[in-house]
Order: sequence, then C-alpha cells, then structure tokens
Amino acid sequence: MVGLARMGQVGLLALTLWGALFRGPLFGGIALTCLGLAFGPELVSRSRSLPSGVAPGWVALLLAHVALGMGLELYQTSALYDKVVHFLAFAWVGWLLSSEVERWSRANRVRLPARSWLIGLAALGLGACWELLEFGVDQLGVVVCQPSLEDTMLDFICDGAGALAAIGGRALVAIGGRVILS
Repeated sequence: MVGLARMGQVGLLALTLWGALFRGPLFGGIALTCLGLAFGPELVSRSRSLPSGVAPGWVALLLAHVALGMGLELYQTSALYDKVVHFLAFAWVGWLLSSEVERWSRANRVRLPARSWLIGLAALGLGACWELLEFGVDQLGVVVCQPSLEDTMLDFICDGAGALAAIGGRALVAIGGRVILS
C-alpha cells in the first residue's frame, strides 16, 4: 500500500511543477498544498498505527481533486464530478473515523452505542468546515467554489451520504466478522 501512496505523491509533485509553470501560481499553490497534505498519513503513522489503505485512499482523493477536478476542469464542466468527489471523500472520512472510534472503544473497553451518530456528525462537521473554506475563497474573489446555495446543500448531502455509506459498510463487515482495510 505504501508503494501506491508514494506513486501518488510523485504524481502530485509532477502536477505541482506543471501547474506552477503552465497554469499559474494559484493552481501551483493549491497543488503544492495537496502535495504537503499527501504526506499527512505517513507522518501520523510514525507515532501510531493507521489502518491500511488510509494513505493510498487519501492520496487518490487529492489526485482526483488536483488532476481531474482542477487540471481537467471537471469541477467547472460537470456538477456530478464535484458531488462524486464529496461522496468518496466523506466515505473515506467516515471509514477512517469509524475505524479509529472502534479501535479506541476496544482498547478502553468502552461500549459506544451511539458511535455511528457521533461519526456521522463529525463527518458533517468536517464538511461544514470545508464549505466555510470554499465560502472564504469565494469572498476573496480568486475563484468561484460555490456557484449557488443549492450547490452547497448538495455538497452537504453528498458528504452525509458518503459518511453513512462508510458507517453502513463497517456495520455490514462487523456482522460478517471480517474487517477490510483496518
């Protein structure tokens, strides 16, 4: 799994250089930020064990954002693409949060009957932070991230649906007795 993450990091580095040279400083800066974020799971895993698949999943989402969404301008040409990225990103967030909450509750012998609700609310909270970031970028006039209130609400719906899909997937896996990617 580390090899996949490393290949994605190299791809983000190439996109950063290409973006800075041919697309301008804004694209290059965003790609550079995503490149920095791509090393997050690797740095965190030095101090604690993360579920397998976290780093490659995170890097794949960042690549989808930079290469396809921004590079090929799918965010401007396809409203569906933005919603799919929101759904997948928050399915990833929900899966990671549910893995961590489950690990914590086992280690501390604590039973959390409402953990699915907590995980869903945490994912929606992260979605709200993302939308506030997009709102701030819009206010600066650099780029339009939120074309309408309807777009923002659909983003929230996709965030919640992705988190619910992950929580439901973890529950089904738990019933089957096998946990994938943790």
